[in-house]
Amino acid sequence: MDKKRSLLVSIFLISFAGLATEIILTRIFSVTLWYHSAFFVVSLAMFGLSLGGTYLFLLKNRISAVPPHKVLYATVLAIPASFLPILLIVPHISFSFSFGAKTYALITALFLVCQLPFFFIGFFLAYLFMQFSKESGIMYFFDLAGAGAGALFSVAFINYLGPINSLILLGTMTSVALLLNAGRKKTAIALTVFIGFIFLLQGNCRSNAISIARAKGKIMNNLYAKWNSFSMVRVFGNETNLIPEQFGWGMSPAYHGPYPPKLNMQIDADAYTPITRFDGDLTKVDFLKYDVSSFAYHLSPFSHVVVIGPGGGRDILTALLFGSKKITGVEVNPIITNDVMKKRFKGYSGGLYCLTNVDVVTDDARSYIRNSKDRYDCIQASLVDTWAASNAGAYSLSENNLYTVEAIAEYIGHLTENGYLTVSRWDSPADARKLTIIFLKACEKLSVNDCRKHLVLIKGDHIVNVIFKRSPFTGPELTTIARLAEAMKFEILYLPGTRHVNGYAGLIEAPDLAAFLNAPQNRALRPSTDDSPFFFNKVPFRSVPQVLTGAILDGGVFLLYGLFIISSLLSVLLIVVPVIINKKELFKGDTQNKLLYAGYFSLLGLGFILTEIAFMQKFILFLGHPVYSIIVVLFSLLVAAGAGSSLTAKLMDTELRSAVRTALLAVMAILLCYNLSLYPLFEKLLGIGITFRILVSVLLLIIMGIVMGMPFPIGIRLAGAGYRNMIPLYWSLNGIFTVLGSIVAVILAMNIGFTKTINLAICLYSAAFIIIGLTCKPSNT
Repeated sequence: MDKKRSLLVSIFLISFAGLATEIILTRIFSVTLWYHSAFFVVSLAMFGLSLGGTYLFLLKNRISAVPPHKVLYATVLAIPASFLPILLIVPHISFSFSFGAKTYALITALFLVCQLPFFFIGFFLAYLFMQFSKESGIMYFFDLAGAGAGALFSVAFINYLGPINSLILLGTMTSVALLLNAGRKKTAIALTVFIGFIFLLQGNCRSNAISIARAKGKIMNNLYAKWNSFSMVRVFGNETNLIPEQFGWGMSPAYHGPYPPKLNMQIDADAYTPITRFDGDLTKVDFLKYDVSSFAYHLSPFSHVVVIGPGGGRDILTALLFGSKKITGVEVNPIITNDVMKKRFKGYSGGLYCLTNVDVVTDDARSYIRNSKDRYDCIQASLVDTWAASNAGAYSLSENNLYTVEAIAEYIGHLTENGYLTVSRWDSPADARKLTIIFLKACEKLSVNDCRKHLVLIKGDHIVNVIFKRSPFTGPELTTIARLAEAMKFEILYLPGTRHVNGYAGLIEAPDLAAFLNAPQNRALRPSTDDSPFFFNKVPFRSVPQVLTGAILDGGVFLLYGLFIISSLLSVLLIVVPVIINKKELFKGDTQNKLLYAGYFSLLGLGFILTEIAFMQKFILFLGHPVYSIIVVLFSLLVAAGAGSSLTAKLMDTELRSAVRTALLAVMAILLCYNLSLYPLFEKLLGIGITFRILVSVLLLIIMGIVMGMPFPIGIRLAGAGYRNMIPLYWSLNGIFTVLGSIVAVILAMNIGFTKTINLAICLYSAAFIIIGLTCKPSNT
């Protein structure tokens, strides 16, 4: 293989490993640390890539005296070597989040260790763009194609190998790149590294010597554990224990009977669901009648029930106990459905998922219900949420598309004429109270006359059950509700026709709900929508300083804004230090041009990441599952952008300026068109199968990705014509603003929504269009 092909294959393999490593670390930290640590991974990855470019800019004069093949060999050797400290340290670091010094020290240590491969990858790519700027189009294609393939195959790696063995495999892939760049004299060293990774992978697949034994500060003593691309499911407890264990989400104080034994199931060592021991005798689970989450079953017989997120099957048992003839469970996690409930613990759970009148499908509940032509007597969702970070990485802080105005409206739309929707959440202002507001806004969306006649709120222990009936509650039903609540010692928070003095009743009976929500103190209660599905975000923007000082405890928001501040400070440092050290070169001749290019590449990085994140979220609704969205968007957008980059290689130097402005105009036009038309288009095509929806998505993203991949390599060629030594700094700036953009995108989405975030990206591309028009040919060409 000739040198050019070897380099291009190396770029592909290394970029593949880089993005796949980022996704896998996100998965690991979501389990071992916190669900919102995905921000941490994205920031450290992009920061490492930027830092590599900055160091190259600082050392370029020394490195210019070294033959390129030696620089490339040393850099590529460092990449697989940098995987070793990650494998040695990351699996063993686990602690519960706190605001103490220990947390900050451990975060810093993790930051330094985990950014090592990204640092060397950034150095490698920046060096290639500096050394061969005229080949930037084809190199950028292999860079993006590799990253897209890494996003696609990381899912398969985690599913079949688990996260640790996946990291070893990625180290092996980078050692192949080392072999390609070793030359005859260094082949023995490269071959040793490659064989070493092969033996390490084989040995660990057999022995599991390097593994994750602790999560969130707890030792994981598991009966069963399995990873997939968006979760780690574990079951723990004593399978042979027959001692009853009391458990209920909101149990009635009036119940004094027995409880059956249970096992415990967790997703990402956090979100919890029990597996109740069941032998087919429903009298042994009679306690379920006294849980506030099952209150609606006392009001009417339900022939067909849908349970959203059945988990260990508790709500399915409830439906069976009350005599429902057909029960459909919609469980998003295939490990829970297929591996836990239908295989490993089938006997313990009484084959609950395999009963003739029980059908548990593996799907996203929104997608399943939206595409269903059936009408249901009852739709039940009891504390359905998971803190797991999906492949969306940083974009999983608190999104939940199950609890949005549009979602509740869809559920209501699939009820029979006298059907019930029952949703249970924790009793808190930012939880059940926010859910109540979502119900009220859904009623507005559906033009329900006097929503107050359709709502009942019952509280048991710390759980509030919001019950919505599609037709108004009748007088006899309200009498029954009052009688049952009194008998079970539940608190009635709202009952039509009865006056209540509490926060929930105040919301439902508010004369002007919009004015209430617009008050500064109530901003956190604003209902989540599909355009901003952050149901669990309970901190308004004005309260962020209190979170950062610890006055308000919210680990996710603390980490999000804390990382933004840290990244901003480090980014300023990365910009200021090179400017100070290289001020003579930077401000020597064509200073304005150099600064304009700096602004151009910064805007491209920020605009690209804002677009990528926002579209990942938009496509979740269409594709029905976050993992589908992430795979399709990342793979399609990156590979298409790479294809667009390769097309620029055919451009003559005299065509570059007009081509880049045309590409930027095309990006703005497509983003504007998609921002206006995607949601209506999705609504019309929701009924088609998932395969066709994926094909439609890929087509839409390819059109957008091709033009989005052109501005960067054309800019590199333009800048390289006179400022080749500045390219590492431009690479670094592009990466720095991608770091900041990955955090800013989530902050914007939480506060203004995805649609406005894309509008901002359009403005950024507009600014890049203006800036590139102000640049001129370098004076020394």
